Amino acid sequence: MYNNIFITGGSGVLGTSVIEKLHDFKLHCLVHNTPLKKNNVNTIIGDIRLPQLGLNNEDYLELCENIDLIVHMAALTNFNMSYEKVCTTNVTGTLNILQLAKDAKVPLYHVSTAYVHNFNQEDSYITKGNGYEDSKIEAERYLCDSGIPLTVIRPSIILGDSKTGEIANQQGFHFIAKLLLQNRIPIIPGDADSKIDIVSQDYVADVISHLIRSNNREGEFL
Repeated sequence: MYNNIFITGGSGVLGTSVIEKLHDFKLHCLVHNTPLKKNNVNTIIGDIRLPQLGLNNEDYLELCENIDLIVHMAALTNFNMSYEKVCTTNVTGTLNILQLAKDAKVPLYHVSTAYVHNFNQEDSYITKGNGYEDSKIEAERYLCDSGIPLTVIRPSIILGDSKTGEIANQQGFHFIAKLLLQNRIPIIPGDADSKIDIVSQDYVADVISHLIRSNNREGEFL
């Protein structure tokens, strides 16, 4: 049974909803500057891009002793950024989280994206993507070769809460909707019968919460 969970990306779109769902767990959340004001949250100031997450030896060892699961959600998700700009966060950051999982001897939940998976061929990645997708593929490959208990969660485009629409940060979908409402773009080209692959943040958070409460240790969830 998991009790103490280390979380990255807690202030992001998905992270805020995950923290809400895990209100009865002790959470240790890595942030850059601003503490998270929740009764069950222990805020840790650090940086996933740095060795030992930017923590000194004493604090790092204490963290390793006090956690029994890692949920890694922090990432740069801008599809327009080059690989070089997102690599430090999405690849190096993931490698530092992987090292934490090894040092703490705990399972790792890694939130990736559905858009790196080739659905036409089982157990394979897309062959060509943008900088963001390439960085997520590389990070996944490092994790899959690590030998640690690994759960990979690959949601599609995450939007706000299914009931309230609340969201921590606006996404590309919101920008397109804004342009439509302002009549700055008359149409979005495409097949009228096409569907947009989106998912609410609380739905994905429910999946993660269910896996944690089920004591899941390994697997892939699309």
